Amino acid sequence: MTTRANVRPNELGQIFNLQKLFTAFEIFAFSMLLVHFKRHFSNGEIVAGYIVLFLTPLPFILFARKIRTTAFLVTAFAVRLVCVFVYLVRPSLPVMLLYYFGNGLIIFYFWVPYNIRYFLLSHSTNRATSAGHLIVVGPILNTIVPLASGLVIARLGIPYLVIAATIMAVILIYTASRLPQLDIPYAFRDVLRRSRGLRFLKFIQGIWEAGNMAIPLYGLLFLRGELQFGTYLAYLGLVGVVGALIVSRFSDRQARRLKYFFPFVTALAVLTMSLSFAGTLPRWALLSGLVGIASTMTYPFLFAIVLDKIEDKAGGMIAREFMLNAGRVFGYAVMLAILVATGTMRWWFLFTGGALLVYPVLLVAKRLYVEEDYHPLIDMARIYASTRDGLRPKADD
Repeated sequence: MTTRANVRPNELGQIFNLQKLFTAFEIFAFSMLLVHFKRHFSNGEIVAGYIVLFLTPLPFILFARKIRTTAFLVTAFAVRLVCVFVYLVRPSLPVMLLYYFGNGLIIFYFWVPYNIRYFLLSHSTNRATSAGHLIVVGPILNTIVPLASGLVIARLGIPYLVIAATIMAVILIYTASRLPQLDIPYAFRDVLRRSRGLRFLKFIQGIWEAGNMAIPLYGLLFLRGELQFGTYLAYLGLVGVVGALIVSRFSDRQARRLKYFFPFVTALAVLTMSLSFAGTLPRWALLSGLVGIASTMTYPFLFAIVLDKIEDKAGGMIAREFMLNAGRVFGYAVMLAILVATGTMRWWFLFTGGALLVYPVLLVAKRLYVEEDYHPLIDMARIYASTRDGLRPKADD
């Protein structure tokens, strides 16, 4: 796979700032949408929407022949701008499913080109650093932005949220349009073949992510209204930062970190399964918070293994997105079947957490070890420490 333009190292700060703005926009504009949908649709209908969301990018990834990164980013933000107006449309099942279709387009038009562009700048000495910059943004912004979104809706009303989100989306479109164009031609069969050995690992991860993404929906069994929900999301963001600090503590004490991944991922799987037994708000808040901490500590390795084991970074990101979303579709399909069969959502997390237990077993069975001189948590400590100085990626990373 070749590119028709080169990504310049000094673009790192520019595209990273784009991701920070996009993440802030996403949280502000759409973190309360689940509360809005829950007033009008059943849990089964919302889960069906998630299936549409993650099914949407699969044929695009499968049949596309070229990723036009700048054009795709502009398209993604334009689509997301249109999605903002779902708040103002009379709720109906077709409207909700159309919204999730539009949201699914963002996976193809934003995350695929963005990850390609971002990780073309990585190399063997800064892969976890690069992954860390992406991972750290969400938890920090989640500590503040959902509350702001909930307050705007509760105190001013939905139209004010739509106006503010529209302004942010226009800024995103303008910022993305100023990036130099980078074309990535590819053949899907070829990139999938080069990802042999990691494909099922990413599929398993996608199944677990389906459960992890369903945590806010399940939380609505205990929470009421935008302010309560915004406070809960802010809490989840805060515990993500706590997970970051724990990572830093581990990295300060010992230089060799690889051995920690296996207890981390096992703990994450067990904690995810335990969510099925959280029958009260205090227990749910405690266990979902622990899942947030464990996922923050584990996710750097889950991301960085693609960077370590696939030489073609652009192709690796394309294959990664396809397998992750295939796993998410399967995960939500099983979750919907469980809901229909049992009439309850509580058993979802036994399935998704149990699936994650397969991950370390496969990692050992496939002999896919990270090189001895690479330890993701060391670089993660540096990333989380740097966020206190304004989340600025260094040009020499």
